[in-house]
Amino acid sequence: MEDQTAIEGVPASRLSDDLLRELASVHRTRHDTLRHGSQQALAHHNQRTAELETEYLRRFPKREVDPQRLTVGARARDPAQARSPQSLRHRGIRSGAEQPWDPEDLAIAQGRDPTAENLERARRELERYGPAAIERTVPG
Repeated sequence: MEDQTAIEGVPASRLSDDLLRELASVHRTRHDTLRHGSQQALAHHNQRTAELETEYLRRFPKREVDPQRLTVGARARDPAQARSPQSLRHRGIRSGAEQPWDPEDLAIAQGRDPTAENLERARRELERYGPAAIERTVPG
């Protein structure tokens, strides 16, 4: 008989650095599960997604909300400007090492929660490797 944890995954509350990685995984596999998964697989995917997202929101209740993602911001946005480099920078989207990165950016890009320990690790990497720390994580 299979280990139930292997089937259901580690409870979200017990994940440390892996929470963001698990969230990325369920979001990445969502489309295929919706289109091709069995009812049981889809139900499990829904449950796991909700569990991971709830834990993320519990840990980071003051996450940064992009005003452009609100209805008012979306209505005010000029479609021609929506993907401009200035707009992307304003919204905090990073595209490469040529832009300034802080330890939190690097930690999140590496799939780690922005805990004090992970921020310190990222700070040391940025200090030691400079832009190469970004290129190793987010190849251009």
